[in-house]
Amino acid sequence: MNRSVSRALEILKLLSEEKVLSLAEISKRLNIPKTSTFDIIKSLLEHSYVEIEDTEAKNYRLGFGVFELGNAYRRSLNIYNICKPSLLVLSNILNKTIMLGVLHNKYVLTLDKQDPSRQLFTEGAVGMMQPLYCTALGKALLSVLSDNEIFTLLGHGPYEYRTRNTLRDYPALLLEIQKTRSRGYAIDNGENYEHICCMAMAIHNQQGMPVAAISVSSLKEDYSHTDRKEVIEKLAEQVHLIELRLGYSKNTI
Repeated sequence: MNRSVSRALEILKLLSEEKVLSLAEISKRLNIPKTSTFDIIKSLLEHSYVEIEDTEAKNYRLGFGVFELGNAYRRSLNIYNICKPSLLVLSNILNKTIMLGVLHNKYVLTLDKQDPSRQLFTEGAVGMMQPLYCTALGKALLSVLSDNEIFTLLGHGPYEYRTRNTLRDYPALLLEIQKTRSRGYAIDNGENYEHICCMAMAIHNQQGMPVAAISVSSLKEDYSHTDRKEVIEKLAEQVHLIELRLGYSKNTI
């Protein structure tokens, strides 16, 4: 890969992780000469992939161009386009936050987030990557993998604590995955964000492979037993419709 292109991508990746950095900080973190860093930043600014956060301090952040590229990528994904109507339906019916996620290495990548008319919380932005072991989306995707595949992916642990409810290691996770397989849906009971409860189901393609998962999230206090029953029913309905569009049927696998 061309050296300048490689460095530009490194800068964008660094800004996606650190949010705001000065030219000197970028240069130091990536071990790129300041003059080269300046030239690359200048080009990125011209194409709106980077923008200035503070004119005086000369701090930089990701620009609108990156957002446009991300949206173009999402629109190119068949699974995104197929699932989008179901996200809208679920959000309107259940008045809860609906998320679409896909497996990305050790993480679940949020492809879409549909909030109800009243936003319930700000966590879980589109494009965010979160751990598989402490999210309903992640556990729904893991539940379709074999035990050995899960171990290869995440190892024995200990896993990073997100809240006091976070599953700490592979044995604890595997026990929860077995429950997920048995009941047909995954639960995040304040394991990623302590104040948020979430339920999710995996989506299968024509070959029976998990291609995504959909979750229904709300503040913990808003999730009564009756709510959970309705969520599971409506979520299952929409997942079934999506899988039919993808050509999946349990009877043909």
